[in-house]
Amino acid sequence: MNILHIYPSFELSQGGPPLSIKYLALSQVSDGHKVSLITYCKKKYRIPGVNIINIKYIVKRFSIPNFQSLLKINNSIRNNNIIHLHGMWNGLISFSAFFSKNFKTIITPHGMAVKRNIYNKPIFKKIYYHFIDKFFFKNIDGCHYMSNHEYLNSKWIFKNKKFCIQHNLIDTNKIKKFVLKNKQKKIFNNNLINLVYLGRFNEIKNIIFQLEMMKKIKKYKSNGILLHLIGPNNNYKNKLRKLVKKYQIEKFVKFKNPVFDDKKFLILNKANFVLLTSNYECNSILALETLSSGGLLVSNHNCNLDFISRKNVCILSKNKIESFINIVLNKGNINYKVIRNNAIRYANKNLNYKIKNNLVTLFYKKL
Repeated sequence: MNILHIYPSFELSQGGPPLSIKYLALSQVSDGHKVSLITYCKKKYRIPGVNIINIKYIVKRFSIPNFQSLLKINNSIRNNNIIHLHGMWNGLISFSAFFSKNFKTIITPHGMAVKRNIYNKPIFKKIYYHFIDKFFFKNIDGCHYMSNHEYLNSKWIFKNKKFCIQHNLIDTNKIKKFVLKNKQKKIFNNNLINLVYLGRFNEIKNIIFQLEMMKKIKKYKSNGILLHLIGPNNNYKNKLRKLVKKYQIEKFVKFKNPVFDDKKFLILNKANFVLLTSNYECNSILALETLSSGGLLVSNHNCNLDFISRKNVCILSKNKIESFINIVLNKGNINYKVIRNNAIRYANKNLNYKIKNNLVTLFYKKL
């Protein structure tokens, strides 16, 4: 098959979706398919075996392509069997859905269609859907969801369209080799309990919960614990810095620059706990990379990890600060080493992008 993926931006600031698309594309290349990707990227981006078609925007904020890019998109769609759209609420996906109305087309919303996940600019999104995407999405043949929760909570847009459910995939072999090779490197002060959040800083990630947790921990411990907040600078990160000062927890919280290379896998492995406290996660790449690194993931119930937590590969906490505190201060009878070992085994078996019978690719053939 000739497969065309379309996503607005592969800039590093985009977080999980570009990695999700990258490994789906690599999986399809390894199965012998011809794969292309339309996206915007300021710096040249490469995915082995994938033809990347870089486009430009006249309005970058809303991903509205310029005229030359619209021609590229239309021509590329005509030269492929399967058109796979990724994301919502932007001009690129809307135009692409219009151009691909006579071709086999599926969409991966990446959690963007879940009602509780559109609290950011909800009026704009509802208007945009009812006046634009409602008509363009009529011709989409099917949907790819990353969890059953996403499927159940996206029906208000995609109704009863055909669908498949396939979680994100990653390169578990690469992660395993890097961690083993660099196992002796020192990352943290081993005399401390090191907590890590690694990713974008925005409201949905609910980092304020972690700061409030550290504020309470301060009452239990005068020292010996440190929260590392690792991610790119932005206005929200500045807001968090002010809260740290307000809560007087400067010696309990350390802000660090983003880590985009393989070093992040060692950070996830060496941390005592990796925290995921988001208001919503569809299928977190951070969670999957933590499992594959042999890290100890602590997540709340908003992150839709209930299924894998039953495999004893991570810790699922109540959405309460005291519950998280009990875990990181080891107030329960939990064998953390067993969980780490289970996580690695689970990742190697279920998360590698070279998994046989990729459900998304099989779904294409059913359309």
